[in-house]
Amino acid sequence: MKVFVSDISQILPERLSQITDVLSDAEKKRLENMISVKRQHEFICGHFLLRKVLSEELQKPLNEIEINTLSSGALVLSDTSLGYISLSHSNNQVAIAFCPDPVGLDMEWMQQKDNYNAILEQIDAVKDAGQLLSQGYGLQETFFRLWTRREAYYKMSSVCEQSTFEKTFFHYLNQNNFMFCVSSTRVQQIEWKFMKSIDKIL
Repeated sequence: MKVFVSDISQILPERLSQITDVLSDAEKKRLENMISVKRQHEFICGHFLLRKVLSEELQKPLNEIEINTLSSGALVLSDTSLGYISLSHSNNQVAIAFCPDPVGLDMEWMQQKDNYNAILEQIDAVKDAGQLLSQGYGLQETFFRLWTRREAYYKMSSVCEQSTFEKTFFHYLNQNNFMFCVSSTRVQQIEWKFMKSIDKIL
């Protein structure tokens, strides 16, 4: 499995309009319905970077990379025999996972919150939090491990029925104040690729 992470903060508006051309008609329609400029920026950069990565990994032209969006919002390749994908973005960073098996990825910037305990109760994770806290994790890291685990699992289970896998494996990385969690149906060796700004690889 490979996980690619890139900064999207430096890309200029004119460059953004250029790379929008690689999006499918369905993606362009979704983009038109987005009111937030920040959300539009993340969507365009994330979906372009996803195609760029897949183009290099699969040795295919950008315009031959066919990606579908499920009703859950999860992304899948039209031909899943080529592999599985997952995309996440947070605080001007985009992360993409590419794996032979179903995969879910979540990345969160670990900003300070005042209501960790309330959210943990809301997502029914108080018991799990207690176990992590007893292992020496701080409250902030505990919260973001559990939150990203929840999101990564949801993305993975959106692309495959739970009956098709016996176990779920979670892989975590805490780096530069970001928490990453990758969920997979089998144990994976992860190759992390922290790339330069997306503007440098267009």
